[in-house]
Amino acid sequence: MTDALSAPSAAPHDFYADHPTSSCNLIIGDNTLKVSSELLGMHSHFFRSLFFKVNPEYKGPVEERGEDGEKIVKPAVEPYDPLADTTPNLIRTEIKDVRLDNVKVKEVIDLLNIIYPSDAPITDANVSYIVELADKYLFNVIMHECEQHLTSTSELPKEDRLLLADKYHMCDLVDQIVKELTKTEIQNLINLKLSERTTKAMVKHLTAI
Repeated sequence: MTDALSAPSAAPHDFYADHPTSSCNLIIGDNTLKVSSELLGMHSHFFRSLFFKVNPEYKGPVEERGEDGEKIVKPAVEPYDPLADTTPNLIRTEIKDVRLDNVKVKEVIDLLNIIYPSDAPITDANVSYIVELADKYLFNVIMHECEQHLTSTSELPKEDRLLLADKYHMCDLVDQIVKELTKTEIQNLINLKLSERTTKAMVKHLTAI
């Protein structure tokens, strides 16, 4: 019997087929992926800004204090930011088709299967392109999950994990890996085009070992 905690992921979602929840299309080359704008909007600030906008009739509450200290609720003057983590009263835009350039359809499908109920895992085999897509399209939670994988479960070489951590500004992970580097590993990495912060951290660690 399979332990509930280690149960396999559900079958991958078929993004080429119509589904009741399909409300928009991602067009990649000659491929059309049928996806849920609501699900994409929940996970990605990029797609939320495309598929949703603030209801222009909604002004939202602003709390102020009267002279007697009592709370007064007034309409907001400024509209809510559609890219904020929580934005009330969003309404759907008319966008139905979004073309994604300079990406591979298989890699986008792998990313989508992570946020869909198929709940595909982030692995050493896919983390490099999943984190790239998550960064490009502002999937913040997926970025965090990639960092967690690289920190806790990845078996990639330290050098590979450091390059990813540096490129995608995972500062805590950079610091953790730098502390594990040997003198030889630092000397091999020091001439690569790493960020100034990471280079300084390696130089500091090199002088201490």
